[in-house]
Amino acid sequence: MLEMNRVREAVKPVADALAAHPGSAELLNTSGLVQMAEMHLPQAEDSFLKAINLKPTLLDARVNHAIVLLLEHRRVPAIAEFREVLRTDPRNLKAHSNLAAALFESGQYAQSCDEYSHAVELSPQDPDLRENLGTALQKAGRADDSEKAFAAAKRLRGASR
Repeated sequence: MLEMNRVREAVKPVADALAAHPGSAELLNTSGLVQMAEMHLPQAEDSFLKAINLKPTLLDARVNHAIVLLLEHRRVPAIAEFREVLRTDPRNLKAHSNLAAALFESGQYAQSCDEYSHAVELSPQDPDLRENLGTALQKAGRADDSEKAFAAAKRLRGASR
């Protein structure tokens, strides 16, 4: 997500670009990201939905829409949206990791483990994903696997310093 000071700098140029190109799904998606970063969630959702309506294949807008749904504590439709994205693009890291988080928050720990595992396959050097996988495995009652995931996260963090 955009850093807050960068978000403030982006508001006017994005609005100007969108005024010049109101039918641009990509600009609507970018506008939604700015609104989401400012926690203007209803406006962000509206921007993402407009982008999706203009260009249903714009998966970034679909993922971002699902993230807004999560932020609004609307997990069921968010989970459905992430799954729909993954039917189209099974290698979408952002969809896998956010779906995993949504499933975890919903208490669906085994399914969360599966999604975090997919995310780790796609981004094996990400220690945060491995740590999140470890937490999900722990909640799913898989202590040995959990310890392995935590150890891998620790190794990766040590290697990046």
